[in-house]
Amino acid sequence: MLNTRFPRLLGDIGNPDTFDGHVIYETVELATVPEVVSTAPLDCALKAEFRRAARKLEKRGATVIGTSCGFLISMQDDLQSEVEIPVLTSAIVLIPEIRQRFGPNAIVGVLTFDANVLAEPCYRNYLDSNCVLGGLPRNGELYECIRGDLRTLDSDRAAAEVTRCASRLVEFAASVDLFLIECTNISPYKESLRETFDRPVIDLVDAIQEIPPAFDRAGWSV
Repeated sequence: MLNTRFPRLLGDIGNPDTFDGHVIYETVELATVPEVVSTAPLDCALKAEFRRAARKLEKRGATVIGTSCGFLISMQDDLQSEVEIPVLTSAIVLIPEIRQRFGPNAIVGVLTFDANVLAEPCYRNYLDSNCVLGGLPRNGELYECIRGDLRTLDSDRAAAEVTRCASRLVEFAASVDLFLIECTNISPYKESLRETFDRPVIDLVDAIQEIPPAFDRAGWSV
């Protein structure tokens, strides 16, 4: 978990009631949203803290590790090498599986916290040419709540912003076949997205709860 205080709604990876089973949390004190959602490489001390947190979770009995920020895709291989249990840093690691299920030409609408940052080569290289990006409005309720680590959130306004974000993606690429939620804070609105757009919506929470019993560590490398 990043070190944040903003509300974690049901469906958010940071809300333990989101999951069917028992959840263990480790907060990385140095990890703020501005530190992680950045085009600059993660600080060495911060990366060390994430590795330490992964080892602690494994020792505490975790059977799968996820993170609260999809931009930690940059640490996927690094964290997976630290532990013997599966690590899913971001919904972006699911793209190879999505290609197997939906085909190489399926258009994936990636709903992200910040499309400007995710479009930078340091992150864009984890995607493929059939991924289109839709980011939250930078002056919107949800973005400002997360970026500013605010204590309150108007969930109705946030839901409307997420719907508009997805709508713009569909308008931009009418053939969007499914949505992939990079930002774990958008996950509380995934059922609404499924109903509104009649398309599959895939996020990290679903992936964590569906990890196959026979786990192949190499299958989650990026």
